[in-house]
Amino acid sequence: MLYFESWKQGHIAALPEELMSFQIPITLFQSLIRTLLTQNQDGSWGSSSSAEETAYAVLILKNVACLSFTALISSEVQCAIDRGQHFILSKSERSGMDDQLWLDKTLYAIPTVSDSYIQAAMKTYNRFDDLKNIIRELLNLPYTRIHKLTEYFEQLPSVMKASRWVVQASVIEAFLFKYNLRTLDHSSQRAVLGEKYLDYTAFFWVFANNSRADHLLSTSRIYNMVEFAAGIYQEDHYMDTCLLELPDTALNIIANFADRVCSQRDGSQTDNDNRSLPEQDSADLTEEIKFNIKQAEQLLERWMKSILNNSCIENASEYDRRNLRKELKVAVAANFQQAKSNIQLRW
Repeated sequence: MLYFESWKQGHIAALPEELMSFQIPITLFQSLIRTLLTQNQDGSWGSSSSAEETAYAVLILKNVACLSFTALISSEVQCAIDRGQHFILSKSERSGMDDQLWLDKTLYAIPTVSDSYIQAAMKTYNRFDDLKNIIRELLNLPYTRIHKLTEYFEQLPSVMKASRWVVQASVIEAFLFKYNLRTLDHSSQRAVLGEKYLDYTAFFWVFANNSRADHLLSTSRIYNMVEFAAGIYQEDHYMDTCLLELPDTALNIIANFADRVCSQRDGSQTDNDNRSLPEQDSADLTEEIKFNIKQAEQLLERWMKSILNNSCIENASEYDRRNLRKELKVAVAANFQQAKSNIQLRW
């Protein structure tokens, strides 16, 4: 927030666009939403109902309250701050165990430091409120669409039991994720993902995460899941369009290649020799079809390796990696079967 303030005042230059429009805003917004989600029933935060830890949370909310982009979320933020301050005031006397926090294998408590945070939480105002308009202009969020999507999603059976502010916050967080998703191009066809598809895909992963406040995933893990879903959509679209003109023999060659990629255990790139076409299968194919086969193999390999070599599974066991390869193999085989069926229906 201090960076945004200094940038607004002209003291420093703007950071790269991705940081300004995606990484910083989504980090700040998630700090707001996740703090709201983890407040206890009595207004405190933390497993020990510590006044000091509650003070930390109140200060977070006060510092990022300008990212309460709608009246609904603003109301929830103010309510959480009021409840947190009421909890702090209710602890009129400090006991011997008050505000002892766990740090590096030991409990610690420094009364003067604790009192400083508590005083700050009670006395400070929302100092960055004047940044609200400039952040809104920077992000250019479509508020009319946000309200419409909130009304739509909260009618769904899997969503209707959630608090309305959680649904709306998840819609906004999904819009922040979309900044990087629009340029995904696993199939190298420069096909822009439809806005509606991105709205729905990003929302459901974000909402699923926000629905379990005790098991919140990292930003990178959520983005990976949304990216996987978008990649599956593009791969499916590619098979339904670009492969329709290929003969059955060509599809079998590509399918066998995909099967070999899934069977590789080290995640290495398939070399050109292994990608060469089997002579007995390709003898009757034209040069154009052979070129299209190699292009399809390159695109499929890139997409499949983006899954098999993703950083989120680098610490997975060999058992889990083997299951992932098996599931991917089944999914790709199903897509090829569907492509063949679509070709038959055309005739």
